[in-house]
Amino acid sequence: MNSKRLTIKSISIILIAAFVCQDFAHAAPEIGQLALSLTPVVRVSLPPSVATIHEVWRAERIRHQSVGGLQQVKPKMLYLLQDAHTNESAQLNIAKSIESILRTEKIRTVFLEAGTGDDSLTDLRSLASLAKRKQVAKSSLTRGTIQGPDYLDLTSDLEFKLWGVEDKALYFKGLELYKFLKDRREHLNSYLDTVRRAIRTLKREILNPNLFQFDQQRERYLSNDLPLTEYFGSLASRAKNLDLPLDHFKNFSKLQKLKDQESKIDFIKASEEQAQVVASLNLEDRKVIFKIDAGKHETQKAFFASLEEKLTRNVIPSEVEGSGFTGKIPRLPLVARNDSHTTYPELFKYFDYLKEADSLDARVLLNETEEIETVLYRRLVRTDDERKLLSASDSETILRKLFNQLESNQKHLHQV
Repeated sequence: MNSKRLTIKSISIILIAAFVCQDFAHAAPEIGQLALSLTPVVRVSLPPSVATIHEVWRAERIRHQSVGGLQQVKPKMLYLLQDAHTNESAQLNIAKSIESILRTEKIRTVFLEAGTGDDSLTDLRSLASLAKRKQVAKSSLTRGTIQGPDYLDLTSDLEFKLWGVEDKALYFKGLELYKFLKDRREHLNSYLDTVRRAIRTLKREILNPNLFQFDQQRERYLSNDLPLTEYFGSLASRAKNLDLPLDHFKNFSKLQKLKDQESKIDFIKASEEQAQVVASLNLEDRKVIFKIDAGKHETQKAFFASLEEKLTRNVIPSEVEGSGFTGKIPRLPLVARNDSHTTYPELFKYFDYLKEADSLDARVLLNETEEIETVLYRRLVRTDDERKLLSASDSETILRKLFNQLESNQKHLHQV
């Protein structure tokens, strides 16, 4: 009878310990392949329901001549918000985005399109109560007579200036050009569709097989039909076949190393090792790491950095402390610092993988990619007809974006 009770008790203790480990694992961030993002992180945190960050460009420190000689100046931060005119919901989200930026950054000027000079409404705040200002501002926003920045200026206590950046003469000339294009857009797009079909037909006839295949891959990538990492892999493979060294493209080379690291990680095993480590931590350490919001990119890095730091201390505690359980809980193995890498090999591979991913400079990577594309086109082009056809293809793309009021930052790659 005692033997049976002891067996049941032991099984119960093991199950409780297992559930504790499971809870820790669910609280920790998921381990898996990183989705490569070329959007660097900024300090401002914007909920997805309010706004999303599409692109970030960080300028290098600049030098200028001053009275004291050549000085290095830290570049200023500029946020560009895409505006949906007269859309009340979008304008309210713009107001929330600007408020978040102003409360985070040392920014006190909001520049406006369709405005000239000082367009601030701050002086109107003293003329009515906050409730009345919100009522009037909301009504005006609904009618489309004010925009998000004006709404924020009227309804907040933030000190900032609204400054219109337009030249009136150029602004009205731009409106005339927009009307000209708008009235003819359907005809122009129809004409460009004909040109594009002709170019695609000629590419099959004129481009040599290797050039045609590469050009098709690039078109699929630009139209989002080919995943970014797959396209980068094809660039690396094609460069290797053409004996094109990529060593001096540091970020592109890092990306290839990252993909190689990824292929060598057993992510399921790494997750299991993570659960074991978290369960091994004492109560105080667990409180520290679970205060970190592991659902966000920046804090997820902090979570794993903290976990690695605690894992590589002199020893890892061998029992779940402070949990209220007795010493009969099955003890996890005592792990010395020198043995951590061998005890948790997949988890340490994942730590290294995260560090390598964090060292990628997205802006430089895109620049390097364009350089590689340019070199590949030059290597693959054999005739003047191929060169002229690719140039015509670029011109058609640029004209289409111009006629449809789309900004283009693509370089003219095919002038080879």
